Amino acid sequence: MSKYEIIAEYFTGDSFHTEDTETTLPPVWENLEKAKEALAILDTHHRFYLEEDKRHYDSTVYLSPEEIEKFKASPYYDSKYPEFGVKVPLDDGTLMDIHIPYHGYFEHLYGFRIEVIEGNDDMSRRY
Repeated sequence: MSKYEIIAEYFTGDSFHTEDTETTLPPVWENLEKAKEALAILDTHHRFYLEEDKRHYDSTVYLSPEEIEKFKASPYYDSKYPEFGVKVPLDDGTLMDIHIPYHGYFEHLYGFRIEVIEGNDDMSRRY
């Protein structure tokens, strides 16, 4: 049986330096469809963050007002920590709170990827 994890790629830093980095987000999935569902939730959450934050002062529309309200009404929305927390489904359908390390003043998210960490799927390789 294969196992999957989601990797977030982003840059971070402080006033004196920046660096590209990546982090593995919990949990680990055995069900690829649940991992893909979590990936879609993470994408929506990030677009929600960009829309709500607007620190970039651009005119890009990341989510429509209807999509924002839909996300806020979803079980994945973390009302206590909306910018830095989100809930993702586990293999059994229960939800897990996770902390988002790529939202902050110096952080910029490049993207996500699902990696196979155990099994013989051909989606990626690690050495």
